[in-house]
Amino acid sequence: MANAFLTLATTPSVLAAQLANGSAGLYDAVGGHRPSDRFGPAEVEFIASRDSFYLGSVSE
Repeated sequence: MANAFLTLATTPSVLAAQLANGSAGLYDAVGGHRPSDRFGPAEVEFIASRDSFYLGSVSE
């Protein structure tokens, strides 16, 4: 599921908004061709050093 974010987030209404705003196709290059979006050592170290977190969400 981690690699499916763009598939989940680009619903028909999102695609329509992208088309209307001239950004349709902008993410095609990264859409299905990401080998992994897991955290690397630098991200793990950064997150481990935090004492708080932020949560963001996306929806239509």
